[in-house]
Amino acid sequence: MAFDFDETFKSIERQTQPQKEVFYPGASIYELILKLQCGWSMVLEEVKFMRFHDQGHDGPATRKRPTDPPITKGHLLPGYLDDLAKKWDVDFDVETFRSVSKPVVELRNLFAHMLYIESVEGEFPNREVAFWIVPFEDSVSFRSETWSQQRRQRHVVSEQQMRDSLADTRAILLECRRLEHRISFARELANPPWD
Repeated sequence: MAFDFDETFKSIERQTQPQKEVFYPGASIYELILKLQCGWSMVLEEVKFMRFHDQGHDGPATRKRPTDPPITKGHLLPGYLDDLAKKWDVDFDVETFRSVSKPVVELRNLFAHMLYIESVEGEFPNREVAFWIVPFEDSVSFRSETWSQQRRQRHVVSEQQMRDSLADTRAILLECRRLEHRISFARELANPPWD
């Protein structure tokens, strides 16, 4: 059977087009919230891919997922990528990456721990979403010997914040891919196939 370039190209397009669609906000506020989650998952999978290749063929038999500490605890991700860049002696602006990724991770974490949406107010594209979460730490306590309570927090996020975060998530993903390309090139130079 001969290689069919056109069919291969169409197959790649069928896979990549939905990935591109993640970064178009859409009109639905609920769709926007889901796209924020999907976009961050794409970042994590990109880092997983980078980690897999960095470990190489002689890496551990069991590969950790990037959700395992310390890589994708949002605030630790820039440091991991910086260590990787230093290992291969390639440029990486960790401070810019950290400043862009921090609010993205914070917003993503709020939505990841969302219990329910209280309201959506305003008109497109200036809506606000009010929702409730259980705080990340110390959310449960005893009030007495028999009664306990769970703290909840109300948050309000504007549609513009979500759109900005989605755009920043795309920028983070692209920077991860650029870093992977630079590392791949450095890896090739360190181990040329002609040696």
